[in-house]
Amino acid sequence: MIPTEPARSDLPTHTILLNSTSLKYSHCQYRYHMAVRHGWVDAETSEFLTFGKAMHLFMEQRARGMSQLDAMQIAFKSYKGTNPGQLTRTLVAAPLPLPCYVSGSGHQYIEHKFKIFWKTIIYHGHQFDIYVVGTYDLVKMYSNGYLCINDYKSARKWNESEVFGMYANSVQMQFYAWTARRFAHHIFDLPAANAAEANKLFVQITGAFVSKTPVIWRNGAPIQYSFEQLDEFENVLNYHLTTNLIPGWLEPAKTGLVNDTCDGCPFSMHCYASSPELAQSALATMKQVPYDPTTW
Repeated sequence: MIPTEPARSDLPTHTILLNSTSLKYSHCQYRYHMAVRHGWVDAETSEFLTFGKAMHLFMEQRARGMSQLDAMQIAFKSYKGTNPGQLTRTLVAAPLPLPCYVSGSGHQYIEHKFKIFWKTIIYHGHQFDIYVVGTYDLVKMYSNGYLCINDYKSARKWNESEVFGMYANSVQMQFYAWTARRFAHHIFDLPAANAAEANKLFVQITGAFVSKTPVIWRNGAPIQYSFEQLDEFENVLNYHLTTNLIPGWLEPAKTGLVNDTCDGCPFSMHCYASSPELAQSALATMKQVPYDPTTW
């Protein structure tokens, strides 16, 4: 049985919110340290992110039964981007989501957020309380008893098979499947939890291909992982926590310098600065926001 809260101690204590995005940052300890521990982000939200948030909000309202017009109005109120025409074309073309899974108590599994205590790790005299955190866009249960975690993506690439293939092997899809099975009884009601625990579970991408005219929405093939694959994911995640994430929380190494992942990193100018003054000025276009995926 997984304890629901960490034990208290007199050690310096840190809370790590573990989600798929933070794992993507962990290719470099220093990027993880700056983005996750200290919450540095671009001062202005990118068009890609604000577009995606508006699209997700629209699909959420449609899944809850709202009309297309009313859902579009809510989406546009949230949209702070520069391409309203593209957003309009995308939302008009969107399919009506299939009915979500509804628990026995009436809870709808739409934009379902979770934050679950996993375990405590003691490292060099510090206590690290590890939580798994995430959001399932839509959970469905089919007549054969299988659960589907549906995830919406906007894609600017033209090739559909390339997009779906990329996500099939992504840490996000593996993280979703692993959390659903590993923490089934903390996330779902009993019938859905039993299905997830038995691995009667798959993940599926619903992609909006926004570069096409008209915009095309497609469902990718179901993505399913075996018990062995999910166990391997957990084993590697445990290793990664103790050898990379936790050391990077306290004393990060700039590991991106030696694995060729600095290209496109928002902290590259900060890392490569030749003086402390230049390193600080490289953060001028950024701001600090606590890293908390439960608020996204």
